[in-house]
Amino acid sequence: MLREYELIYVLRPDLADDQLAIEQEYVRKAIWALNGEIKNEDAWGIKLLPFEIRKYKEGFFCVMKLDLEPEGPAKLKYELKINDRIIRNMLTSVK
Repeated sequence: MLREYELIYVLRPDLADDQLAIEQEYVRKAIWALNGEIKNEDAWGIKLLPFEIRKYKEGFFCVMKLDLEPEGPAKLKYELKINDRIIRNMLTSVK
């Protein structure tokens, strides 16, 4: 049974446009590999961070609404954590 989640992740602001696209595709593929479904995806662009993260004061924000199986969140969080181009992520359950 799939559960609904919202994922917010922040990419390094110094990435070129083609690198940003590659990293966004990396996240999509990680979700699909867990048999997840992406319902909505929105790139907010570069925004000021509320506090410095890894010496970055800005980040490229992306938001997704997705469905994952119950064991999916832990595996997805691990995939996002090992990618050094993703400086922060937050996955929350919608329901």
